[in-house]
Order: sequence, then C-alpha cells, then structure tokens
Amino acid sequence: MLRKFCPPVNPGRFNLAETKVNTRLSVKSIVLGHDAKRIRLHHEMVDEAGQVQATAEHMLMHVDTEAGRASPMAAPLTERLAALSPGQSGLEVPEHAGRPIRDIGWPEPEVS
Repeated sequence: MLRKFCPPVNPGRFNLAETKVNTRLSVKSIVLGHDAKRIRLHHEMVDEAGQVQATAEHMLMHVDTEAGRASPMAAPLTERLAALSPGQSGLEVPEHAGRPIRDIGWPEPEVS
C-alpha cells in the first residue's frame, strides 16, 4: 500500500516585506495541530534583524494512493507527532493563522 501526503490544501501565504538580494533568512516551522489524517503547519521567514518577511500556513492530508482517498497516518509518523504535541501545542499561535485554514486542534493523549 503506497501512502503519501498530497499537495497542501488551501495554502495561506502572506508576503509581509520586500527582501533584498543576499539577505540572510531563517525559517521557523511549527505544528499548529494534527489529527489522524491531517497535519497543520505554519512557517515564518525572518531576516537577520528579526523582521518577519513572509509566512505560510499549510494543511497536509495523508493519502492512500491505492485507495485514492485520505487515510489515517501510521507509525513512525504518528509516534513523532505524539512526541512533538506537548511542546508544540503550548506555543503561541500566530495572529493571522487560521484565516485561510481552520483549526483542527490536537488529539487527546492516549491513556496508558
């Protein structure tokens, strides 16, 4: 069974400033939420002075290409997302996040 992530659904991109040639940039990426089939990501491109140049928000959908539809993610991806959730879910959500893509929240932790 071949599984993959399809191209981002309804990406939200915001160009906030003009970036000059040879400007050093860094990108900060955070997970804003996930469920069994989707991951919501936010990226922020920042220059050396700390000014945000651009942002992008994406919803990734896990797809079973043989079935031709969305399908639940499996290990090791689910394990890695579970490990990220406690730290990422406590981060401040950027003000503009969620305008193009709705919030999907976080799954309830499994009780051992």
